[in-house]
Amino acid sequence: MPTTRTLEDQIWEALASVVDPELPLTVMDLGLIDEVRVTGGHVRVRMTPTYSACPAIEVMREEIRAKLRNLPGVEEVQVELSFSEPWTMARMTERGRARLREHGLSVPSSRSTAAVTCPFCGSTNTVLENPFGPTLCRAIYYCRDCHNPIERFKPLVRRSRPPRSRGRALAPGTRVRIAAEEGQAEGTVVRVLDDYGTVTVLIEKPAKAERMYPITEVEAL
Repeated sequence: MPTTRTLEDQIWEALASVVDPELPLTVMDLGLIDEVRVTGGHVRVRMTPTYSACPAIEVMREEIRAKLRNLPGVEEVQVELSFSEPWTMARMTERGRARLREHGLSVPSSRSTAAVTCPFCGSTNTVLENPFGPTLCRAIYYCRDCHNPIERFKPLVRRSRPPRSRGRALAPGTRVRIAAEEGQAEGTVVRVLDDYGTVTVLIEKPAKAERMYPITEVEAL
């Protein structure tokens, strides 16, 4: 069996090969991995999603489990999600930012008020075309100089007050109805996570399963 140090090296190397299915970046370049702990053959990975309702997070968790289970000496893998500290652009590596620009994605600077720079021609003569991009964390801009559409990461938004539905605050304990693709259901809010201007709620269904939903699919009862 490899030593703990050697096994940790192999784990970090494997993590560096796990790619976000929605972006041309690895979980390492995105800065998603918070911690790796190895105890004998047991490996625990703690990661922070880019936002609470990221649909790609389960795909990445499963790929991490699969890659780490294939390593010699690994018997069990746990991949935990952490919401204690929100993910920010500051966690992304410079290599990751460069790769996004190469693929035509604009990344906000540390100043949220900074002009949107076109990744194709470098112009700041850009305008918001659609606040809803291909994913919840991206918006679509348009460059007036080179006439290219631009996918732009939205800056994180934190609300000072809880989100509301039908005049009621969505807080833990609130009874809600969910209108999602799989049909309607009722449940109880157990946690509220707010990011990218889209609030996501964890619902405790009658079967005691917790799931996350966008605010647009949740109605207070």
